[in-house]
Amino acid sequence: MKNNSKIIGFFAIAVIVFIAMMTNGVLKTQVSPYGTNDIVCWNCGTVNNGWVQTTCTNCHQQLFFKLTVYTTPINCNVSVYSSGIGAGVKDINGVYHSFPNYGTKSSGSTGVATWTNIVPFWGPGNFIYISVSKSGYGTKSMQYMHMPQDYTQSITLETFTVNIQTNPVGCDILFGSNTQGQGTLKNSGSTGIVTYNVGSGTYWLQVSKSGYASYMNWQSVSANKNIIIVLQSLNLGQFGLTVNTLPSGATVTVHGIIRTSNCTFSALDVSEYQVDISKNGYFNEHKYVYLDHDTILNVNLTALTYDLIIQTTPTNIWLTLSGYGPQNSGDSGQVFFTNLLAGTYTLTASKTGYVTVTRTITIGQDATVNIALTPIEGGQGPVPPIPQQKTTNYILVYIAIATIALVALLVYLKRRKK
Repeated sequence: MKNNSKIIGFFAIAVIVFIAMMTNGVLKTQVSPYGTNDIVCWNCGTVNNGWVQTTCTNCHQQLFFKLTVYTTPINCNVSVYSSGIGAGVKDINGVYHSFPNYGTKSSGSTGVATWTNIVPFWGPGNFIYISVSKSGYGTKSMQYMHMPQDYTQSITLETFTVNIQTNPVGCDILFGSNTQGQGTLKNSGSTGIVTYNVGSGTYWLQVSKSGYASYMNWQSVSANKNIIIVLQSLNLGQFGLTVNTLPSGATVTVHGIIRTSNCTFSALDVSEYQVDISKNGYFNEHKYVYLDHDTILNVNLTALTYDLIIQTTPTNIWLTLSGYGPQNSGDSGQVFFTNLLAGTYTLTASKTGYVTVTRTITIGQDATVNIALTPIEGGQGPVPPIPQQKTTNYILVYIAIATIALVALLVYLKRRKK
């Protein structure tokens, strides 16, 4: 009996020690994915034994809630984390902790990622952050104030076209990564232009070419974008710029120097220059040239054109303009000649019964010209043409028939006498 009493005593002591250790949290065996933490009820603040209960032991409210994220496109990486002054988690010493990262999941072939262990915070300030990313699409993030309820969020990743133009051509371009010094390497080639398709975000851009100072900087993308990068030459010197125009004789201005094409500007320093070209009767041209070697610039000038309206009195007059076929002014009394080059034209207006008019017209702007014809025969108006009609002389027909009949009768009588 004594031995049994000792065993019972030792067992009782062991139970008391075990209970004490459990009370102090020393022997907790339930470990959450985020450490040995207790869940503080968002409703009443009761500390629940870490990650064992799904409802509060005091108010019986739900402790964990579901977050569902739908992504477009599919197979995106979805990361979820929370922040705030604590996020509903309390350690065994009663200290609040910001909630750790909930982790990253793939939305897979269905485009859906789900978490069932989202914990609201006891008190204000708990934000849930969602970040969605995919190669070629960039990253899109959002946040929401987490309330004690299941939550669904749809996130669409967009792609934008980024055109990068380099001067000079043939540059190496590194772009498309949010990590400095990384990205997709392309060469701008003979056109000096490369194209990238990326999502919304900030990307590292690096442009380099032998003999030039490299360009390195961050570029923010939230829409289709054109980027022009001009590299500075390390080979300092002076070069010539020749400007040829078609037609020649245009006024060319470079760096304050005015010359007449075709022409050459010598001893220009390495730099970017604006070339202004003008000629009477032609549209002005403005070109930009980065000069780091002797360069020839050929420019075809576009002629200015004008519209001419002819208003006629009377209507339905035939009009002929130099180089253009005849047109009738019709019942409206108007003829339109469009896209005429600047210059002098001969206009002829005519109509039956009216005096023909010939006039010289100089075109240098849009114009309207009135033409009035004078009637022939004292102003009586046009003489209508007499229609030619075919008439038949029936008397001659009758005589011819009678003559033929008489001859036939004489021939008949002569034959009877014989």
